Amino acid sequence: MIMIQIDGNIDAMKRLCGTHGRYHYYVGETKLARYWFQHAGFLNLKIIIYYFTSYFPFLRKWIIKKFRVFG
Repeated sequence: MIMIQIDGNIDAMKRLCGTHGRYHYYVGETKLARYWFQHAGFLNLKIIIYYFTSYFPFLRKWIIKKFRVFG
């Protein structure tokens, strides 16, 4: 899967998982978003906030409107 494609670069793999998580967060697939955020390893505060707000749809929509998810 992803580990094979990146050839053992753990940092790149975690960044890619975080990007997958943010995409699924943005389109509303929160279960998949949480899956990818867990594999990203909670790199920073932003990912932790995305993970916990994925359980609350009204907060997720507010964050998408207020902040740039990809940026």
